[in-house]
Amino acid sequence: MKKKLSFLLFIVLAIILIGCGKDGSAGTIHVTIYNFEQEEVFDGGIKFAEDDTLQDLLAEHKEIKMKGETSTFGFYIVEMVGFSSLDHENTFWNIKVNGEDSLVGISLIELVDKDVIEFHLIGW
Repeated sequence: MKKKLSFLLFIVLAIILIGCGKDGSAGTIHVTIYNFEQEEVFDGGIKFAEDDTLQDLLAEHKEIKMKGETSTFGFYIVEMVGFSSLDHENTFWNIKVNGEDSLVGISLIELVDKDVIEFHLIGW
């Protein structure tokens, strides 16, 4: 009986400790941006807080100064670090998160500590 009670107490404490752990709602992401010639034009870490969004962070960043347009499909990136998709025919900003093409637009990408996010201006 004493062993069962000790085991139950251990499980309850473990659940409480896990629940009180860091929730990952703040941290730093690493952002790299490549122009149409695939030259690196920005590379650095950006800190974020719980209520931040990737879209707002990049729009307000002093070097990146992301600009875009909102359509029925969501936010469309037009310009980053002074490089515009409108300067080249049939181009767009491709987004990769941790080396994989993003399946969602910038407005839906969740900020996770230590994520690596790349933006490539590419043709289609």
